[in-house]
Amino acid sequence: HNGKYYLIYSANWWESASYGIGYALCDTPSGPCRKPQDKPIITSVGDTAGPGGASFFTDQSNQLWMAYHAWIE
Repeated sequence: HNGKYYLIYSANWWESASYGIGYALCDTPSGPCRKPQDKPIITSVGDTAGPGGASFFTDQSNQLWMAYHAWIE
């Protein structure tokens, strides 16, 4: 995206509220990669728990969006 390589991943136990989405910046598609922060970018908040499985897409206006799954506790 915009000349950079992003590795998007889900981590922690997949069926717990601790599951979340993180990212790393990579020099090439095969690495090396580095995490710019040590915490997830999407976590459980309020009634919404266990976000993961992130996928990105652009709409007809070329706006970037992220879709992911979660559940209501």
